[in-house]
Amino acid sequence: CQAWMARASDLLGLAVETRGRLLPGPGLLVANHISWTDIPGLGSLAGLRFVAKEEIRRWPLLGSLAARSGTLFAARQSPRRMRQTLEAVRATLEGGSRVVVFPEGTTGTGPLPGPFRPWMFQAAVDAGCPVQPVALRYRHRQGTAHVPFVGDQTLVDHLWAWLGRPGTRLRIDLLEPLPGTGSHRRQLARESRNAIVRSLEGP
Repeated sequence: CQAWMARASDLLGLAVETRGRLLPGPGLLVANHISWTDIPGLGSLAGLRFVAKEEIRRWPLLGSLAARSGTLFAARQSPRRMRQTLEAVRATLEGGSRVVVFPEGTTGTGPLPGPFRPWMFQAAVDAGCPVQPVALRYRHRQGTAHVPFVGDQTLVDHLWAWLGRPGTRLRIDLLEPLPGTGSHRRQLARESRNAIVRSLEGP
């Protein structure tokens, strides 16, 4: 799965730079969300599973890659389906995996993330696993930031714009983990976002 994601990054011309250390064991990785390209970029790291919205399963190429990597598809249509997703994430953490979520629930134009929704942090609290904030930033070789995937833009339109701007680099900052045991999900959401904002405001 890691090899598939790394290959997808190569095909997109996306150079990935990582700073910091990945959690050595199970935990919840929470990242700011800019584009669908966040997934192959992060997926090039070892041993990660993702939580993604149900619609991605039907996307060309990315849906297949996501399924191959063991992505947990979240259906947000009802509280019952959301509880099922939360239980699946908890069980995955307890099974020894590292799970990536995007707590904003959508992509943003940046440069700083929007509010983090706290509900998914409950899985880390219930599993007694740490939470690792992850700051993502894109840079083009000309110094401009990568075009975010927002609004009514289609995947094909965004991919066309991406391929028209080669030389994009994704920097992944793996920040200091927060303990999930004894914490409250709202506190974890707030502290995770604050850590990511501090990282993005730095050099």
